[in-house]
Amino acid sequence: MGYLQRFRTIIIVILISVTIAVLVLFVGWPLPPDLTTVQRIEYRFGDSSVPPEYHRSYTITATPQEVTIVVDSYGDILAEERYPITEEQFRTIGQSLVDNRIRYVRLRLGGDDGCTGGTSETVAYSDSEGELFRARVSHCGGRSSGLLGGNVETFGNDVRELIPDFDTLVALSA
Repeated sequence: MGYLQRFRTIIIVILISVTIAVLVLFVGWPLPPDLTTVQRIEYRFGDSSVPPEYHRSYTITATPQEVTIVVDSYGDILAEERYPITEEQFRTIGQSLVDNRIRYVRLRLGGDDGCTGGTSETVAYSDSEGELFRARVSHCGGRSSGLLGGNVETFGNDVRELIPDFDTLVALSA
């Protein structure tokens, strides 16, 4: 009887573990953010490994009052601008997190296989008490790897739309 009870307990633990793994794999983690508490949303694009005069990475940070863009080349700040935004614009970006299913995943589509020179994207958001989410995905050689899932490309486009002169800012930051 002790053997059967232990066997039953092991089976239950395995079933619960598999259920949790399937939910995380197909649904992602965390659950969509409570948009009423999110106070800061960040999108970062890390450019590929090219000479400094061509390298343009940038971070766009939105709050309910403003959006900031910092353009850099390997850490040297080339441009920094702030623009006022409305709470509605901020809520729209928050909704984009949900609509584009930005979440944690284990993305290993072939790994990077030693690929060098790729780009990366990072998404983070926080409330008044601290960071709720931060994940990154790397793209190289037509493959992606990392912990950031969802339609990151569309989310990035939505965030870039907050910057009135985005293309000019990034291009002229030399």
